[in-house]
Amino acid sequence: MLLGATYTWNNGGVPVSDWGVAANWMPAVVPNAQDDVADISSVLVAINPITITLTTVAPTIGTIIFDFNNSENYTISGPNALTFSASSGTANLTN
Repeated sequence: MLLGATYTWNNGGVPVSDWGVAANWMPAVVPNAQDDVADISSVLVAINPITITLTTVAPTIGTIIFDFNNSENYTISGPNALTFSASSGTANLTN
């Protein structure tokens, strides 16, 4: 699998935030391309559950990295779809 750019969730501890807001990512760009990597594993453990809404964008992503080792609960929801797409190999949801 090819990897695109990597973006790290950086919402400053807000429990509900929108995927489509550049300020929620580091660097401040919304991950929305085939092969892009969205790393959500750095979310503070104190924020539980973590809800990421898909209100402003219907993103395409190659990989999402979560941290399931810290008993965090994640919800990705909203009126738009999240699409996994890899130019080579398979797209991933990983820990």
